[in-house]
Amino acid sequence: DDANPSRMDPSEIEDLEHTLGMLAACRNFAGEMAMNELTTRIHTDVQTFLDHTTTSILDSLRNAPDVDRGLKIAQIEAALRFSAKVFGPSYAQLLQKAADVAILSSKAPQR
Repeated sequence: DDANPSRMDPSEIEDLEHTLGMLAACRNFAGEMAMNELTTRIHTDVQTFLDHTTTSILDSLRNAPDVDRGLKIAQIEAALRFSAKVFGPSYAQLLQKAADVAILSSKAPQR
């Protein structure tokens, strides 16, 4: 819904999640596909970008005003899905715990 800034386009999230899955598959079979260096470099760049972006979203969620909370929660949920594809489910579970803490701390009354 374009009128609701707290929502993200689910089809875009699914497309990106699928693309990240393809990147992971390419990385796993890079030797057989003669794409070693390129695939490794792209995967490393995606990991770095996702790690920095997720950290930034978590930080901004902790301090988000009520009007921005919905969008920040949607962003972190998408980042968790992407992290599961890029880093694996164990890492994504750790991020989920950090997200839960950030969400709870953003609900706490500000002093």
